[in-house]
Amino acid sequence: MRSLTEDLRCNEGRWLPTTARLGFGKDKFNKGTTYKPVWLYNSSEFGLDNVTTCEVFDFSTNARRQLVPASPCRILAYQRPVYFDGSLYWLTECQETKVVSFHLYSETFQVISNKAPFPHLPDHCNVTMCVLDNRLCVSQIFWPTQVIWSFDSSSGCWTEMCSIDLTETVSW
Repeated sequence: MRSLTEDLRCNEGRWLPTTARLGFGKDKFNKGTTYKPVWLYNSSEFGLDNVTTCEVFDFSTNARRQLVPASPCRILAYQRPVYFDGSLYWLTECQETKVVSFHLYSETFQVISNKAPFPHLPDHCNVTMCVLDNRLCVSQIFWPTQVIWSFDSSSGCWTEMCSIDLTETVSW
């Protein structure tokens, strides 16, 4: 008998790609408490026709299932998903960077931000998504400046929370 960890990591006899990052969140609309681990990964490099593959583990049935359709955009492979307010969020790898969400209750994907103020990410290592002040935020370092953008879900707009001159704050 496989352990839960082995079951979560194993995909039809294959291990999930190392770039698959586990998202974990709470479906806040279901009665009771429903937590869901979610894997979303770029699958075209594995010879699959679909752009991404999404798998959800269901604790009530102790099984995982593949969701179709998955995200409409390739995701930044090494970014960890962020949980906020009943959804998981990923930055995309499209020609222009977008933010895609996965609603844990309806199990559907949606591009929530087509016009991000950080349209082209020259270095994916210098961008981080997080939750600050109860808002989805993206921090981008473009040396010598770090800018933190905040997303207002009601208007669908990004606003600059702050800009930090790193030459003033970082001592070598």
